[in-house]
Amino acid sequence: MEIKLIDEKYSYQNTSLIDLVPQNEWFDFFKTQEKELNKISSVLAKELIQIFPSIENVFRIFYLLPPQKIKVIILGMSPYESVDKKTGENNATGIAFSIPKKRKLNSSIRNIIKEVENCEYKGGKNGNLEEWVKQGVFLYNVSLTVLKGKADSHIKLYDNFTREVIKYLDKLDIPFLLWGAKAQVYKKHIKSEIVECSHPSGLSNTKTDNPFTGSKCFLKINKILKKKGKEEIDWSVTDG
Repeated sequence: MEIKLIDEKYSYQNTSLIDLVPQNEWFDFFKTQEKELNKISSVLAKELIQIFPSIENVFRIFYLLPPQKIKVIILGMSPYESVDKKTGENNATGIAFSIPKKRKLNSSIRNIIKEVENCEYKGGKNGNLEEWVKQGVFLYNVSLTVLKGKADSHIKLYDNFTREVIKYLDKLDIPFLLWGAKAQVYKKHIKSEIVECSHPSGLSNTKTDNPFTGSKCFLKINKILKKKGKEEIDWSVTDG
């Protein structure tokens, strides 16, 4: 799903994020964040480097998953900032970690698929994680935008907004899966059950005391869901 903007002139330079908020059960929360979103928008409008994802996808995960349908929250760090040297394409979709179908897999997605298989779910060569979202997995980066070629460039910019998102979700008693140090910073705001490990990227996947590979994080989340009497997630990432 993408937000369909009527006027192609919409951009980070001339549009405030508050004008793009979803008209679903998230709406009242977003209205409480109007001042903060306007602050963020004023910074984005002055950026001279290309911003990812495209503006129509910046709130995509909120459009796809209203609060009452969320079963699990996965926190990542920042959208994909790189561009394919051959195609010029960027993989940021507004859904953390997910990439468009039929794109070359990056190290994060490859390691996610390996761990899915370690947990005895089906893997594949598809890096699109929308099937997880359909089951209630809220894939959220603590920074919603990034500058081209500059990883984590907007992390601090979204700190206040992300903190409020997490506090709001924590009231729903939903388990959190925190991938990487920049996501784990926010665990002090979480009272719900937490599973945490390193970020799945090739740079940090196995380089901490709590590595992503071998963490069995998907099984741990399903154990929590089962204990709560909720349907478990099918973590399969297939080519379909």
